Amino acid sequence: NHRSHAHYLAKGGDLSAMIAEFYCKATGCSHGRGGSMHLIDKKVGHYGSSAIVGGGISHGVGAALASKLLNKHFITVVFLGDAASEEGVFFESLNLAMLKKVPVLFVCENNRYSVCSPIKVRQANDCIAMRARAFDMPAETVDGMNFFNVIESAGKAIDHVRRTRTPYFLEYNVQRWRAHAGAGDPLRQQYRLPEDISELEATDPLKELESFILDEGIASEEHLDEVRTDIEQKIEEAFVFAQSSPLPEDGSLDKNLFV
Repeated sequence: NHRSHAHYLAKGGDLSAMIAEFYCKATGCSHGRGGSMHLIDKKVGHYGSSAIVGGGISHGVGAALASKLLNKHFITVVFLGDAASEEGVFFESLNLAMLKKVPVLFVCENNRYSVCSPIKVRQANDCIAMRARAFDMPAETVDGMNFFNVIESAGKAIDHVRRTRTPYFLEYNVQRWRAHAGAGDPLRQQYRLPEDISELEATDPLKELESFILDEGIASEEHLDEVRTDIEQKIEEAFVFAQSSPLPEDGSLDKNLFV
């Protein structure tokens, strides 16, 4: 992905190692070489993120092609935004993925904005899944603000890629919660359409999931509070670990370079 903090943690990545990488410390998951935007941890199957918009798309197809050539049973998942679908590498990668029949799942998180530009002023057709179908790739558009829709569609897509060893494309229509940058600055929200803001106030998939958990008796409010407290404690501990960790050794700047 382009910025893959949550993706790395979802893959089972180490929270302390991730925060240490933010500080460019030797204990970071990229040993201080990557920083916030270049996380890599092959132990958990996270083969790197790219700071270039759309850059990870071709990386993912390459990883899927490698797994096919090496007769591995991995599948690759590539995350991208709607703006990344406007890069030339997007079309090249989808074409190559179908041409070589590689096991890759493309997941587009479509929040309808590229920085401050709404998709309707950038695209003649705002259905991104349609572009995948142009390459005869199975594709589906899903409400990404509904937890259960996401789980169901992801399971279906992953099963398809694992079973057929061929590509699949998921487009999740989602809502941008905060501004592109400077999340605490209300002036940066002025580009938002009024209907976007009202929709945002009405839809919160995490709160809806929490209500479902409580209504169905899956967990109590006390248990959820314990989970939140545990998470907050782990975050605090991760920052303490990162701040107290050593920087990479002097003279090791050229370590791990290919050239």
